Amino acid sequence: MARKQGDIKMTLGYCKDIGSGNVVELSWREILHLAMAIGSQTLAIRGSEKSMYGKLFERLILGAVFTLLGFKQVETPDKKHYETGGFFWLSDTSQERESDGTVVYAPWNIARFDIGFIGRGNSEITKDKLTRFANQEKYEGQTLYSKTFIIVDKLPNTNKTAESAKRGNAEVVQMSMSFWILELAKRMKKTLNFVHPIQEMNESQICDYLTTEIDKIDFYSFLSKNTVVEEDQREQE
Repeated sequence: MARKQGDIKMTLGYCKDIGSGNVVELSWREILHLAMAIGSQTLAIRGSEKSMYGKLFERLILGAVFTLLGFKQVETPDKKHYETGGFFWLSDTSQERESDGTVVYAPWNIARFDIGFIGRGNSEITKDKLTRFANQEKYEGQTLYSKTFIIVDKLPNTNKTAESAKRGNAEVVQMSMSFWILELAKRMKKTLNFVHPIQEMNESQICDYLTTEIDKIDFYSFLSKNTVVEEDQREQE
């Protein structure tokens, strides 16, 4: 139902040709449609930027963590990588659901990683990630045994997510924890029997290790082929 607010009226228009004086008037309905379109476009731009930067940092974080744990990156895995182990790759789309990272920690044994900057208010998204991957799959006739690791910012204060992870044979690690890479490494030792010296380090030793080893990492190798990095930025770094 239309309603008037006193005697106030407004006419809004736009010029097809600046300087011509020809103004096309817009009704309130048209003005509202225009405002809604502008608002939707603003949300779309913000959402796409958030997704873009999220995907970028996901690759950088996972690539760095896998390298620090002693795995070597490959762009396209083949049979020899599955046979020997010790390799990782990012953004695996070979299965029904995409994983952010995959590690072959032992011959024919893989671990899939899903990372998201998810806070306590998005527990449903965390639970969705827990159902993404199967424990077994096939590759060239060989059975692969898989374990799922979910890395999030924070978990809600309830136990529902932890219970869902336990039922799904998955592990959830919070990046808000101090030295969460140590927690991840310990979880990998417990569930995968994966051994690395970092698992026995104290906080002081971990600081020294991370400070030294991070400087050796080529972060550009983790970027997707569609990511453009200006040459002058490379030179400055």
